[in-house]
Amino acid sequence: MVDELGGGADDLAVFAFACEHARIVLTYNNADFKLLSEENPKHPGMLLIYQDNKPSDMNSSDIVKAVANVQATHTAGIVGELIVLNGYRW
Repeated sequence: MVDELGGGADDLAVFAFACEHARIVLTYNNADFKLLSEENPKHPGMLLIYQDNKPSDMNSSDIVKAVANVQATHTAGIVGELIVLNGYRW
């Protein structure tokens, strides 16, 4: 999305782009995107990553693996869902 929107795009622009192009949002900015998803429950799906300086924090390898696990377990897609990616590290 950086190529299309440029760096520093605001949350609403990112969310609108994702909805318009049926793209899932992967974000650390959980609070803001939760609010946006509540306003538009038919969004393409959101993968939320929590980083709280705890053992459940994820590195990039964990994120890639967790995204694959979401894809494998949600074969019908995740439209309208908010998924905490930290729970898919196995």
